[in-house]
Amino acid sequence: LVTAGALISSSSRYAIKIPGLLENFSDIANIPVVSNADRVVKLSDIAQIRRGNKPLESIARLNGENAITLEISKRSGKNVIETVAMVKKLVDSKSSFFTDEIEIIYSQDSSMRIITSNEDLQNNIILAIILVLVILLITVGLKPAFLVALSIPGVFVISILILDQLGFTLNIVVLFSLILSVGLIVDSAIVITEYADRKMKLGHSSKNAYIAAVNRMKIPIIISTITTLIVFLPLLFWPGVVGQFMFFIPSTLIITLSSSLIVALIFVPVIGSYFGRDRDADIKSVVGKKLISKYEILVTKVLDKPIRFTFIIFIFLIISIFSFAKFGKGVEFFPKIEPDNATINIRARGNLSIYEKDNIIKDLERLMLENRAGINILYSRTGKGNSSRKGNNAPADTIATMQLEFTNWRYRESANEILAKIKNILEEKYYGLVIETMAEKKGPSSGKDIQIELYATDSIMLEKQAKELTNFLRKNNNFIDIDDSTQIPSIEWKFDIDRELAEQSGLSIQEVGSYIKLVTNGLPATSYRPDDSDEEIDIIVRFPEEYRNLSQFETLKAILTNGDAVPISNFITKSPRQEIQKVDRSDGKKVVYIKTNMAKKLLANDGVKLIDNWIKENLSKQVSYKFRGEDEDSKETGAFLQKAFGLALVAMALILIIQFNSIYKMIIIISAAYLSTVGVLTGLLLTDSAFGIVMCGVGIISLAGIVVNNNIIFIDSFVKLQNNG
Repeated sequence: LVTAGALISSSSRYAIKIPGLLENFSDIANIPVVSNADRVVKLSDIAQIRRGNKPLESIARLNGENAITLEISKRSGKNVIETVAMVKKLVDSKSSFFTDEIEIIYSQDSSMRIITSNEDLQNNIILAIILVLVILLITVGLKPAFLVALSIPGVFVISILILDQLGFTLNIVVLFSLILSVGLIVDSAIVITEYADRKMKLGHSSKNAYIAAVNRMKIPIIISTITTLIVFLPLLFWPGVVGQFMFFIPSTLIITLSSSLIVALIFVPVIGSYFGRDRDADIKSVVGKKLISKYEILVTKVLDKPIRFTFIIFIFLIISIFSFAKFGKGVEFFPKIEPDNATINIRARGNLSIYEKDNIIKDLERLMLENRAGINILYSRTGKGNSSRKGNNAPADTIATMQLEFTNWRYRESANEILAKIKNILEEKYYGLVIETMAEKKGPSSGKDIQIELYATDSIMLEKQAKELTNFLRKNNNFIDIDDSTQIPSIEWKFDIDRELAEQSGLSIQEVGSYIKLVTNGLPATSYRPDDSDEEIDIIVRFPEEYRNLSQFETLKAILTNGDAVPISNFITKSPRQEIQKVDRSDGKKVVYIKTNMAKKLLANDGVKLIDNWIKENLSKQVSYKFRGEDEDSKETGAFLQKAFGLALVAMALILIIQFNSIYKMIIIISAAYLSTVGVLTGLLLTDSAFGIVMCGVGIISLAGIVVNNNIIFIDSFVKLQNNG
């Protein structure tokens, strides 16, 4: 659009513009190319002009049908359920514009899984409350049980209000923390109601009984709660991605425990003083009486022979620790959970076009849809964009990625069994393909089970050593889905231009490149914006498809300024070579990444030991290595939890010494934390479960706070009785 100024007179002013815009298809076709006195040669006379699409870079299908997909992620901190609802509402509002042949399918809807999980966790909370109420009915009676049970929803209401003010969302980890807190928050209320109940048995009014209970038990309750809070305080500073994931557990527990202290010392006494006490309140269930009676008999026998009992416990502790170290299932980072989704990476080597890849994937899809038991939705994406899904860092030779959405886990085989069958079916059909199956991982971990980094300054040696390690993993049946970041065999053509010869012909290297582009992707000439498009459309000049091949470069001619035609082969030498996709570096050194999963029922920790032993025996001293991923997270998490546990024990010991003014009593109370840890190891051994660094670590720290809490109440009561004679 040429602006030609303005026409100004004494009475007016007019802007003058020369519209040189390409506005439609005919404008392009009628562009003059060359002319003489007789005629004008237009662009449409020498070229086929058509409006088409850019070359395909990826092809998506859903359940075997062509699809256009939108992969939508929520912003951090936003409500998943609300986000999904808004997306569905927006799509539904536009669906009237679609024809009947277009089907809208929502896959991997995380909001449905979250709703189901939340409902399950809420049901577990209700069940936990019921179980606590039943136990209290058996042991302390109807009204104390009712008061304690009433304190649970009271604590939850206060805690949820505080969490909401702090900006916490009601996610699965928060709900899990609330379940974990059910057994913690009732302790203080039980102590208050039980003490008040005993006072009322002696004839005190309900009001005086609860006042006496608060006055007598407030110090041990506050101290025991503080010691439990101290256990969780270090967990607030948990580093890394794991810390971000687990941060909600200590935060929620600290808030709920603080709320339970308020409820136990204020609300329970107020409510209890109005209820009074029934005449038959001291009549407990027959089951409760029998349990208490048997417990008294057991304690009496143990106290009669304390040295023998202590010796037996000591021997049991040694046997438990030795047995777990010798016969335990091992150590894992995070427990395996039955997934709702899985990913299949289809890997192949060679210079395959998008259409060749798509033909392979079509056949694989057909096989999978014929054997789709347990699979609800199959979504495949061929070509670019294979690594777009969260947690799927696909290897460089991945030609397509398939996303599987399983049916309800209650009505199907396990995901591992389904994926194993799929892998066998696909590998039997295409022997040359690498079929890599990965079930969805839940929790803070991501990527493959074991990730290794090899470093060296010598790239040739690095590649060689990486191949040797990869071959070791492939020969070992313990490792599956192995990939590395070494260069993939792939051909590229290098065109060397003789600059002097080209310059003698009157051509620059840029002009030679323009002629070459006519054979390859095309030469961008200009762009225009038609009325039916919101964006500019490129105008690309290129040869017809039958002339787009390597032999064309032998006959391709460049037109000089004087009109002569010169073959570009006169000053171009073409040669094939290994394509260099990328070069990875870390701290100035070249690095190769090797990743692998463990075979079914094998732990990553065991795989790391096997690989570490091989590396120490076979790896050159010039090549250094480091384990990343789950192993790195495991070591970081394990080291942090050990420090947190030690710091918590020291802090608890100081508080106990201040309270009881006795190192001996502090040791007795703290010993419960050690005994509880051995109990955890024994439980894992009996159930044939691995020691989970994240969950078992948090569990042990939580358990230490719980058992110390109980011991403080017990020792405080013992001291008071001892002082009173």
